[in-house]
Amino acid sequence: MWYTRSEVPTRVGIGFAGNSRGGVITSFLAYGLGHVERPLEPWQWMFIVLGLATFLWGFVLLFMLPDSISSATFLSPEEKEIAELRVNAAGTGQSRTAWQPAQALECLKDPKTIFFFAISLLTQIPNGGTQNFANLVLKGFGFTSLESTLVIFPASFISFFCIMITGWAAGKWSNVSLFLLCAVVLCPVTGSAIIYADAPSHGVKLFGYYLLSTGPSALPLSLSLVGVNYKGSTKKMTMTALLFIAYCAGNIAGPQFFKDSDELGRTN
Repeated sequence: MWYTRSEVPTRVGIGFAGNSRGGVITSFLAYGLGHVERPLEPWQWMFIVLGLATFLWGFVLLFMLPDSISSATFLSPEEKEIAELRVNAAGTGQSRTAWQPAQALECLKDPKTIFFFAISLLTQIPNGGTQNFANLVLKGFGFTSLESTLVIFPASFISFFCIMITGWAAGKWSNVSLFLLCAVVLCPVTGSAIIYADAPSHGVKLFGYYLLSTGPSALPLSLSLVGVNYKGSTKKMTMTALLFIAYCAGNIAGPQFFKDSDELGRTN
């Protein structure tokens, strides 16, 4: 409701890349807090620091982030009208904000909805496992726990640039989003095969692990496609909610594929 069709992919990518930017910062933060032993454990300090930062930033968004063009206090009445006209002309605006159950049901029956939900769920399952057990996997490559926190840094860096580049490309060239989705999904498949295979060195397996970092780009690409393929606030809210359900479900399910015996198998 804020941007035109060509602007949506880039803007969604910029916003979602915050996860990867946060990963870069968190890698250094985790390394520093990893040296703190008292009075709390390092993982407890991580929860306190990140939880407090998120809590405080929530107040900033509450008072400064508008929920629509009409409520944007930083725009003049004339600028609001221009902003509304440009998105309505592009077909990405919303004329009605009331929830319409019939539109939500129609969205659920749309075959595109199933495909979007499936690709988001299936890309987040491996992401949830490799992110939550990143230290376990990297320790299997010969790194210590503290070293693993730094080795993860390039993975966040790769993910950030992949999200930004695919978002920019999807906005610059029309009808390439699906091809980009295929590309960012195939890289983790290749990386998984390298890790699983009997690679000649840990460095090769580490390269395979870094290939997994393109996977998170699938969700912002899907979100940008929702913005331009679904019209009306009800359908957009329904589809966006489904994508985030898939995102959360995938990240919950991913760690369940790891077994207690995997740690011993990895460290041999």
